[in-house]
Amino acid sequence: MTQIKKKPSEAGGKKSVQINNAHSKAPAPEDIAEVIPPDDGMYFQCESSGGKYFKRECGDEKDGIYFVKTGLDLDRREKICSLIEVAYVYCNKWKSDFGRRVNFKTRKGDPVSMNLSDAKDLGAGSTAVRRLLLDMNFQCEERSPNKLGSLAEYLLKMDAPLKRLARMTGWDKLDDGRYCFIRPDRAIGEGELPDFVFQFNNAELAQETFKNGTFKGWQERISKYAPYSSRILFAMSAEFSAPLLKLSSPIGNPMFHFVGTSSCGKSTALEMASTIEGDLKGGKLATWDARKGGLENSCLDVNDGIFFLDEIGTCDKPREIPNWIYTISNGMGTARANSDMTAKARKTWTLLGLSTGEVGLSELGRLYRVNIHTGQEIRLANIPADVGAGYGVFEKIPPQFENSFQFVEYLKAERGKNFGHALEIYLEHLVALRNKDEQALNHFIDSKVREFVEENTETYHPQIKRVCRAFGLVAVGGALASGAFNNYLGAGNITTWENGGADWKQSDAWRCAQICFRAWLEDHGNPFTSNEEDSFIEDVKYILSSQRNRFIGLQETYAPPNLLGWFSSGEYLMRAETFKKEIIRGKPLQRYTELLKQRGLLVDSRRSIRPESSGGKEVKVKVLVIPEEQD
Repeated sequence: MTQIKKKPSEAGGKKSVQINNAHSKAPAPEDIAEVIPPDDGMYFQCESSGGKYFKRECGDEKDGIYFVKTGLDLDRREKICSLIEVAYVYCNKWKSDFGRRVNFKTRKGDPVSMNLSDAKDLGAGSTAVRRLLLDMNFQCEERSPNKLGSLAEYLLKMDAPLKRLARMTGWDKLDDGRYCFIRPDRAIGEGELPDFVFQFNNAELAQETFKNGTFKGWQERISKYAPYSSRILFAMSAEFSAPLLKLSSPIGNPMFHFVGTSSCGKSTALEMASTIEGDLKGGKLATWDARKGGLENSCLDVNDGIFFLDEIGTCDKPREIPNWIYTISNGMGTARANSDMTAKARKTWTLLGLSTGEVGLSELGRLYRVNIHTGQEIRLANIPADVGAGYGVFEKIPPQFENSFQFVEYLKAERGKNFGHALEIYLEHLVALRNKDEQALNHFIDSKVREFVEENTETYHPQIKRVCRAFGLVAVGGALASGAFNNYLGAGNITTWENGGADWKQSDAWRCAQICFRAWLEDHGNPFTSNEEDSFIEDVKYILSSQRNRFIGLQETYAPPNLLGWFSSGEYLMRAETFKKEIIRGKPLQRYTELLKQRGLLVDSRRSIRPESSGGKEVKVKVLVIPEEQD
């Protein structure tokens, strides 16, 4: 059989030679390719063990990536796909988690850039990446499994500049000890920084942060109106305080929940706060309608920043919310295993949460019959959104607006025109301040937070002081951005709010944080006792009064199977084991027994009685009373 073949030395377009060989093997079907002149704009790209990859870019329909098997010439090439380029390769600071950024055009000619993981997208073989790119309307040639050369192999073989991968926003320490702050669109820091590539964990947020309008426009048309509402100014101060969480003594990941009726302006507070950092989701706030896995990934994408969660009522799994609050606040995801059953590294984050809803956490628990623990209520601090002035979240409205509705409509319109400038300016100065003297900055923040707590909590319970520290940190962040503390940050008055100069207690940030803290405290209850302890005492009273039919008299001989104890002269008598199981219910025995004594519910711990139902045997009991019944 006769076939056309070239020597490697003749691959530059020289005349082909016929070879007559009766014993030569017929070419396999996949070896037969369209005969095209070999000098038709082909450029060598990379080489594999099975052949070489070439790129053709002449501006016609034949452009693309081609593969030539080892031993064959350019006129025996096979097309792999349309033109695709590896812009750069990336990996994390530990030289793992490799991937690459590819650029291509769809069949309609629209440019597309996307990240491909070496392990997940390319290492799984040509089928996985082909499906992924076909979904983006990229043209890939159909190839049988026995063919050499593939799109996945080509992309993996291509060399490109190396960049550093970041999967979390927030603070990052460079090899030389300097700090920088990673944003989705760029790294903020001093001097020369590595080329960072940010990879979103939540696909819903997978778009670049962008700015609109001007910084001056934001100051004059949005920020200057914040002092008309303590809630809006507090939410905006929270944006500036989130990067301080790693610079202060640990306070967890505090969350604040604006509670109020529909259209009172609670979502407006979050929208105004979002103008500080820019737009991450097409102008829309993230809601509570999420799943735990997605929730964890969203936390990573806002690390050292603000986590917005609008409208708690939109969640289709409201019974899960209390546990989600623990997850977000503790800053650690669920433990998971790899395919080989080794433990995966847990996802961790630091953030500050801003939430809204028509109901608070306790009301949510009553609606869906979920036990709400005090720790959850402390972590999600309820702030009534309506300030009681008749304007919803506003204490007053500017004179140029006729009513609060008109004012809100103005703010919403301006939100889309000017945003995304203030946080960058703030972070540039904060990074410089941390690199200059980190210890002094930490001490300064802690001292100011302590000053806020001492001013506003007096001799309150430690639980109250813990929450007050979170409010104090928000006050410090807002005050730094407004130029307080004699311009300690060095950025001047970013916000145009009243800054208070040296006495930051005169600043708008202090004033509004204080107003919001007092609103939370009034909603919370008695500041001198633990809310958890108060709830326990109320539960014990409820058990004793509602389960009165499970107590029998001392002279009764029949004891029901669900017996709790005996009742005599206003006293509830219970065996020690029943007391521990039904009253203490897994809490620290000594501590809560002492609490019952202090509150007057436990009057005797070792009384002996001889009820008829025990057959005349002596029984040792604990004696409880309900003080109101005794009165």
